[in-house]
Amino acid sequence: MSSLSANQPSLPREPGGVASVAGIDLGSYAAKVVLVTETREQRSIVAAARVPLPAEFAEDPVRQAATLGQWLCNWCAFSVESTACSLPSQFTDYEATPSNALQDASEDMAASVLDATLGDAAADATYDCWRTPAVVCDGADETLHVVWTANDVALDVPRELARWGLACRVLESAESALARVPQEPGQGEQLVVDLGRETATFVLSDAGAAKYVRHRVALSTGGATLRLAEAMGMPPGAAETMLAEWGCDPAAGPLALRVADAIDGWLRELHFELSRTLAYLDLGRSGQRLERIVLCGGGSEVRGLAAWLAARLAKPVVTAAAPVAAAWNAAEPYSPIYAQAAALALGEGQA
Repeated sequence: MSSLSANQPSLPREPGGVASVAGIDLGSYAAKVVLVTETREQRSIVAAARVPLPAEFAEDPVRQAATLGQWLCNWCAFSVESTACSLPSQFTDYEATPSNALQDASEDMAASVLDATLGDAAADATYDCWRTPAVVCDGADETLHVVWTANDVALDVPRELARWGLACRVLESAESALARVPQEPGQGEQLVVDLGRETATFVLSDAGAAKYVRHRVALSTGGATLRLAEAMGMPPGAAETMLAEWGCDPAAGPLALRVADAIDGWLRELHFELSRTLAYLDLGRSGQRLERIVLCGGGSEVRGLAAWLAARLAKPVVTAAAPVAAAWNAAEPYSPIYAQAAALALGEGQA
């Protein structure tokens, strides 16, 4: 898979410093950053942080990149050699098209998809494409996936990071980055579900490649938090703590029942959207088996959510665990909100 930006050379290591690869999950209201170092003995995750972004930057990824660049240069204890960054999903678009591997050239077909979708505006877009075996039997043996963003985003985000001395070697869409969330050895396909503040993204992945994508699904974790805050008469920050400490886990006690009741609408919407996705993926997939559903993002921190969904979907549902490809030595405890940033940092380290 290529990148939405041109590869850039790494910067020289600073004398006496520890050079790191930074995986950056650039969100609308916060960025998640994971730093990975590598020695002959091991790879190590040495730092992780959630960096709030000004609300007025929510629609400006270049200003978001500037904020991250400044933070990494002025407040990070480690020198950063290169970065692998993913864009918020509202800055990318995605299309999947049935394809014949023997007849269709990927680049030509991707350009045709872009022209058909955007018309004259296709000249102002930068795209990435990849092929996977077809998910549902529809007469084609493969699927061509095309993801694109505006030229100025693809150029200016890496340029802004470079202005702070940070080489952006990879700029990914959130969809392709989520496909890299690690699978357990020997397992087949998994459905990665990123529960963001405003929307959710569903990615069916196999061996690190996205085979099916639903992005910008209307599931607002932030809205569920606000409903809980209103029901309990507390600030949103306190409501987030209640979701993490009690959530919808009956074992957490009577208070968890009140919390679950307050977010019942969000739970039901999530169950409905997952059921729709699973029904589609089960259509005509002879011999294919979805091994598990993996939750990440802020909504995955709701206590008991994986068990609540597993009981209703009859599928294994887990919360994304710390990657096994590197030791987690960061002072910040592991959280599934770092799953995408860690996958980017570790994937870049392997490049």
